[in-house]
Amino acid sequence: MKIVQQVFVGQTLLTIQLDTEYVLTAATKLSVLYRTPTGKIGEWVASIGSDNTYIEYEVQDGDLTEPGEWEVQAYAEFATKKIYGEIATMRVYDPVFV
Repeated sequence: MKIVQQVFVGQTLLTIQLDTEYVLTAATKLSVLYRTPTGKIGEWVASIGSDNTYIEYEVQDGDLTEPGEWEVQAYAEFATKKIYGEIATMRVYDPVFV
């Protein structure tokens, strides 16, 4: 996972990039699966990154709602196959000022 800065609750100028180590050009579905610090699970619709093995997701308003350790995982579907990337953790902090 490529995140080179601290991440904060409510932040939106952020791209999550996850390497799958597979060429994704034939994928029919790309997602970032996540689990919040309180255990809520979900997925964000992703796209192929500039390197065809990366899944990218542009964080939207309302996505990062909880401080703590988040788990994120790349997921891709092909015509007859599914792949999961490694689970990565992402620390989300409360901002000092709101």
